[in-house]
Amino acid sequence: MSYLLKFGGNAISGREDMARLSREIAGLVRDGKSIVLVHGGGPEINAELERRGIKPEKVAGVRITDVRTMKVVEEVLSSINRDMVGALIEAGVGAVGLAAKDVTVCVKKGPAEIREDGRVRMADLGRVGDVVSVDLEKIDSLLSAGKVPVIYLSELTATAMP
Repeated sequence: MSYLLKFGGNAISGREDMARLSREIAGLVRDGKSIVLVHGGGPEINAELERRGIKPEKVAGVRITDVRTMKVVEEVLSSINRDMVGALIEAGVGAVGLAAKDVTVCVKKGPAEIREDGRVRMADLGRVGDVVSVDLEKIDSLLSAGKVPVIYLSELTATAMP
């Protein structure tokens, strides 16, 4: 049996939190559990957008992600991914970092009906999409090899969306 763990930047911030999580995952792996790790990084993305003078735009709590914002998202998440893979390896876990484009197909959402402050309006969320399929064979292959896939969203996933 495989377990999917998702963490976000609010729960895991910095190397100390990553090291703690990695030790916990190492224990699960030693107990024979197969783990797939998926992560976000909202606070880190927001901080980097602010550092670059890009004002994050949100509708009903959902980030509107244009091409410029997606570039920052990709950079931040790939950095978090490298750090998490490194922390897992330090904890003795074989880990492989993957961009979502390596294991998923996404389709861009059209304009979405958003309810905010009691009002309904239509909004284009930009590069936001829905995952429509997952390459389970690739993930199962990594799990069978004793690896922990560590997956993050990538720019190419978003730009490949129709």
